[in-house]
Amino acid sequence: SVDEDLLEDSARRIVDYLRQEGYWKAEVNPPERRESDGQLTVVFTVNRGRIYRVAPGGVQVNGSQAVSPEEIRTLVRLEPNDLFVASRLGAIEGAIRQIYRTRGFAAAEIATAINETAPGFVTPVIVIKEGPRVIVGVVTIAGNEVVPVDRLRAILTLSADQPYYGPNIARDRDALLGFYLDEGYASAEVTSAPVMQPVTGDIARANVTFKIVEGPQTVIEHIFITGNLRTKANVIQRELQFEEGKPLGLTALTESRRRLSALGLFRRIQISAISHGDPR
Repeated sequence: SVDEDLLEDSARRIVDYLRQEGYWKAEVNPPERRESDGQLTVVFTVNRGRIYRVAPGGVQVNGSQAVSPEEIRTLVRLEPNDLFVASRLGAIEGAIRQIYRTRGFAAAEIATAINETAPGFVTPVIVIKEGPRVIVGVVTIAGNEVVPVDRLRAILTLSADQPYYGPNIARDRDALLGFYLDEGYASAEVTSAPVMQPVTGDIARANVTFKIVEGPQTVIEHIFITGNLRTKANVIQRELQFEEGKPLGLTALTESRRRLSALGLFRRIQISAISHGDPR
């Protein structure tokens, strides 16, 4: 027996292989099963068509204003007379979209078309609609009650007039959360709330607020080591990256567990925080 999904996957892989070799319009009919004398024969009927190459004019890029043609040209990896591979054109489209996103063009649209200009030759066309550029306006931090704002601002890389780029916002949000976790605020939450301002000309501004819910801080009062029958407590103690009187930080916990595991002396390592009293 032959699984139907396996046959479909095989047909798709044949098509992908041929198109990587320049057979842009290659097709494979649904696999045909033929049974005879107790044997099953699977037939793939392939129509690979002709090989296609990039026309002498190369890839055309239209609509680019904020990004120079020279910079876009470095992203275009399809030269005249190269084998035309549609997936490579898709990668070029993605690279151009990415460079626009990092420059603050969050709404930029990149579209591609493939024109068959002569037998066996195509002219790929990339059309860019840039849209307004978005830059960062005011960056604020709200909700912090214990940690001062100046200390938190030193963690941020985001500042006014930078291009607005979502991953940069997420990076600073994660950095703030990591700081709180390392300071013993295990239940801390950090969210970001960009607020778009009206477009002025071809530029828009986005004010970004990082909202913090600190929660209680965990400070180490005592460290107890139990279960060590053959290993001395001071051997374990020297591998710990946290100490009494200091916050119970996530990085310190993780590194302590890693260092204890690296000793190769223990079958199981468990580090638990036992709270008592009301959290402050």
